[in-house]
Amino acid sequence: MSAWKLLYAFKNSELMIVELEHLGLPEASDKSQRFQWLRIDTIAQAITPLSFIAMQDGEAQQYRKFDLGELYFTDTEAKFSPAPTIEQHLKAVELELALQQVQTLVDSWLAV
Repeated sequence: MSAWKLLYAFKNSELMIVELEHLGLPEASDKSQRFQWLRIDTIAQAITPLSFIAMQDGEAQQYRKFDLGELYFTDTEAKFSPAPTIEQHLKAVELELALQQVQTLVDSWLAV
């Protein structure tokens, strides 16, 4: 069993963006230690952590700002913009399916 669980997962043909929660940490732990967003290149099998800067939760859409881009998402889709003129469109992935696709890669990345 992993020491983390997926909270969100979005995917297109070459990219996954996921948020995971590290399990077993005290509730009082700093949120930056408990929650982690990752950009996963599914072709190269490479993970890039996204350092969280800000967020906004709306009724219809949520927003996250990272050091390496911005993410707008709903329950069904997302748009990741690593640069102002680039948009990568992604679809929401059922969490159990996403876990099957990334568990080994994320476990190895976290072990480093």
